[in-house]
Amino acid sequence: MLTKVKIFFEQHFSVAAESADKEHDLRLAAATLCVEVMRADYEVQPEELESALSSLRESFNLTAEEAKELLDLAESSADQASSLHPFTSLINAEYSLQQKTDVVEMLWRVAFSDQEKDKYEEHVVRKVAELLYLPHQNFIQARHRAEAAILSQD
Repeated sequence: MLTKVKIFFEQHFSVAAESADKEHDLRLAAATLCVEVMRADYEVQPEELESALSSLRESFNLTAEEAKELLDLAESSADQASSLHPFTSLINAEYSLQQKTDVVEMLWRVAFSDQEKDKYEEHVVRKVAELLYLPHQNFIQARHRAEAAILSQD
């Protein structure tokens, strides 16, 4: 009887722990992609940093402190990364088309937040969208929504 109880708790709590770890990994992957966009032009503007923090808070229902911690982890993750593939493959495996579109919109918001359309930032966003197998229509919709959101803030 005790063995059955132990097995029950191990199965249910390990699934919950794995689920929490997977969710954390997905958030970290999205945040790392934001960092890659911010760093694409070799100048991280304060507006880009604020946009990334705001997007992470909104997208993942985080507090300001949690978003800052996530972005700090993402910066370390980006420092160690040699490509975008580990992050996009994780997102590809777990996210729906709409969630992938939302990630790309988040990246566009970061790219546009400093009111400059930098070609290097755009290249990173396009590359991520390609690696996520995002249809062009969704890519353009995400871009337009991000542009509209940035313009409405002025």
